[in-house]
Amino acid sequence: RGPPPQFICSSMSGFVVCLGETLFDSTPAGIFLGGAPGNVAVHLSQLGAKVEFASRVGDDLLGREARRRLSSYGVGVSLLQSETTPPRSGGGGGAGDGPGGCETGFVLCEIAPNGDATYTFNEPAAWDVLAAEPALLSAVAAARCVVHGSLALRAPVTRSTLVSVVGAAKRRVFDVNLRPPHVDEPAIASAAAGAWLIKLNDDELPELARMLGLEAGAVGDDA
Repeated sequence: RGPPPQFICSSMSGFVVCLGETLFDSTPAGIFLGGAPGNVAVHLSQLGAKVEFASRVGDDLLGREARRRLSSYGVGVSLLQSETTPPRSGGGGGAGDGPGGCETGFVLCEIAPNGDATYTFNEPAAWDVLAAEPALLSAVAAARCVVHGSLALRAPVTRSTLVSVVGAAKRRVFDVNLRPPHVDEPAIASAAAGAWLIKLNDDELPELARMLGLEAGAVGDDA
């Protein structure tokens, strides 16, 4: 097995920023801290990279536990924002329409007999209102690489922050993670443009190609 990619080697100067959703997955096997950007941050830290995780959690038990666990894995949490007002009760606007004490992200994961999974997200969640704070934008501009995904594009506040991140990052890894109905096609296509590396699965490949206006024949078996 060869060495890890150069940009995550601990011998290299600089750091990586992973940015996006913080959530807990409720599965038949238990409740686990999840979210693709957080998972990447933990694995990079385990490989020896210096990593900062940028997201937002609620002023609640799950938010404090997420911060504690990430820190215990060696992930920097100075960019992990927290809601400062009590969680809202009842209805309201759509996901991430504005501030107002959102709770930490939580997902109900149901597994069908054939192994397919369906996901039900709480919304709005705290990660829907990630603010473009000066510390975050400065870190993004200084980082060797920024890792972010498509799911965080579902809400206007975090989507606006990600637009700023795309403009400031030197190098981006974009994780396509299509979870209907949380799929903003124009925003996903825009984020994919200019990415240094795009991570996606076999089902997501033709979907992204369609969003980018590529012909079916342009995406071959070796893509």
